[in-house]
Amino acid sequence: MTSQHSVWTGQLTAPEVSKRRLEFSAMRVADWPLEIDLAGITRGDSSALALLLELKASSLSAQQSLQFKNPPHSLLTLAKLGGVAALLGWSTSHQPGGIDP
Repeated sequence: MTSQHSVWTGQLTAPEVSKRRLEFSAMRVADWPLEIDLAGITRGDSSALALLLELKASSLSAQQSLQFKNPPHSLLTLAKLGGVAALLGWSTSHQPGGIDP
């Protein structure tokens, strides 16, 4: 089993999202981390949000818990605007934890 906690850093845009998707598709859902800390993400876009939603849906269908902590401002804003913040466990009053402006 992999670590219960994972920290993601750097950009999370289309090229990086493809790499992350491949990483997760190579693992059984039961081996995924239970918590992913996004505080080190310097830039995120809609493809990152789509990946997080996809991972969350896969974990739920496998009856696994997956939480995304400390979303950067860009992802939190996109999630709120898209009406999906609650699906990711982020309340509308959630404060960003990442480093992007």
